[in-house]
Amino acid sequence: MEDLGQHVYLPGNYTEEVEALLRLIVADIPPAEVLKSLPGEDGVAYVPADIRSILNAGWLSHLRKYAGFRQRLPKDRSSDEQAVALEFNAFLMKSMELNDIILTWNEEASDAING
Repeated sequence: MEDLGQHVYLPGNYTEEVEALLRLIVADIPPAEVLKSLPGEDGVAYVPADIRSILNAGWLSHLRKYAGFRQRLPKDRSSDEQAVALEFNAFLMKSMELNDIILTWNEEASDAING
């Protein structure tokens, strides 16, 4: 039960990541990672985004009618709501897949370093 705290999604988690992930979505960059300050160090690094933040950013993008994302689609697809939703769902699924790959890679690298 002591590790349950790491599974809590607090408002700070939301505000820290979701707007940054939305900017990535608008730029047509899969929101798999987010730039964060490193605790105890000077500098920043890309770290895997919380999967819940990716989903929240996806929902916000949906509520905003895929603004930004829609503009990057060809004209014939950007006017078709179902086509936009399908393209966006595929994009978001790819983002979550990339996120999982990054997490797995980091775990394997950590295991290799720590023995």
